[in-house]
Amino acid sequence: MANLIDGQERLDWRNPASYRPLLDLDRSGWAWEFLRRNPDYRKAVQSLPKPTQERWLMPPLSLISAVGISPEWGCPFAAPPDNDALAAPPFWLASVDPSVLPVAVISPHHTEDAFDVMDLGQVVTVFRDRGGTEHVQIGRPPRPIRLHVETGTVLRGPVALHASLAGCAVQSRLRTLRRLLDLQRRGRQCADHDGPDARGARLAFILQVLDGHDAGASQREIGIALFGKDRVREDWNGYSDYLRSRICRAIKAGQALRDRGYRNLLRGLPSRPAAANDNDVP
Repeated sequence: MANLIDGQERLDWRNPASYRPLLDLDRSGWAWEFLRRNPDYRKAVQSLPKPTQERWLMPPLSLISAVGISPEWGCPFAAPPDNDALAAPPFWLASVDPSVLPVAVISPHHTEDAFDVMDLGQVVTVFRDRGGTEHVQIGRPPRPIRLHVETGTVLRGPVALHASLAGCAVQSRLRTLRRLLDLQRRGRQCADHDGPDARGARLAFILQVLDGHDAGASQREIGIALFGKDRVREDWNGYSDYLRSRICRAIKAGQALRDRGYRNLLRGLPSRPAAANDNDVP
């Protein structure tokens, strides 16, 4: 069950079970879940003109003329913040998401390495900005293959691509390339991808606490929802103050992830240096 907060549909923060589906998210999905809760991002999206109409070329391929947004957010387009990561994860810039593979179209000819996005047997979405640059998503969430087409277009029949593996993201880019090649040659994606983020349980806890805080709940109310009345009563009246401190740290961690820390999530880095024994901060 979801709640509406500032016009945004959110999970029921009082129910931990409603956050369990998020445990399948990878880094990209978790980063989006925090960014879409950022009030400044929401305002930035609302101030932009509505996206131009989507036109279908031929199922399963679609082309969307996307609305650009400031690169400070790490997204090339203004992704609607009401879309959760399980339904419609956004595109990230290749400079912030190591799993996005930069490619260049080097040949529109029928060569051994050429392929046609129409023949992959997958839902393919091509986002094109006003400058004509294409961002390609192959497959459905939660882990589609994402390509940043630096030059050329993938929409003109079979094309051959030159993939860029340079930089610190070489391992993640290589995994994306392997998945693309496996899909092209065998008709299926291999399992060589980043997979669910190992910090999913902690991130779900932080997100739930953050949602409760943003909904106006007190730390005690959040504690009762997560740990029960009896345990909260003992902690709030005791000397350890463990639960109250844990919730306070989770709020701060969630705010840090929502503001800029989500970019570090994409790279697999901590949002900030974690204190000793601080298991609530990724």
